[in-house]
Amino acid sequence: MEDILRSVVAVPGVSDCIVLDEEGNIVDCVLTQRSRDYTLSVVGYTTAHILAGLRMARRKKVGTVDLQFRDGRVVVRPLRQGHLCMVCQGRVSLPLLNLTVDVALPKLNAAMEQRNARQRLAPPPTETEETGSDENLAASSSHDIGRFLRPFGT
Repeated sequence: MEDILRSVVAVPGVSDCIVLDEEGNIVDCVLTQRSRDYTLSVVGYTTAHILAGLRMARRKKVGTVDLQFRDGRVVVRPLRQGHLCMVCQGRVSLPLLNLTVDVALPKLNAAMEQRNARQRLAPPPTETEETGSDENLAASSSHDIGRFLRPFGT
């Protein structure tokens, strides 16, 4: 999947490319800029909710979403089981981007289906794998809280 995303990032003006599942979780990404995990999680969560709201309001499938900002744009294209988000400069060539993405979408859809099939075939985690020991749980919780608070300057 990463090779497919690299072909999209190769378009002049595209800086980051992220594949999200239906819930907004990051499946894979290719980043050319330094991005924080927290920022990407927020982008994924927000994108999933925006698209769900648009689907409900329009009551049909949502196509390309182009969010324009002062210094750039975020282009979101639907996949069968998720979304492809591309962070671009404001002056990116949309025809070239669309041609590249139209070639990449079938490959990404196939990769997502393979990923979901592997997850369905994987055995469910046991109770000890889910919770782990108390020491591991405490360590991972403090690490997660630190990752969450870092963007806020603490």
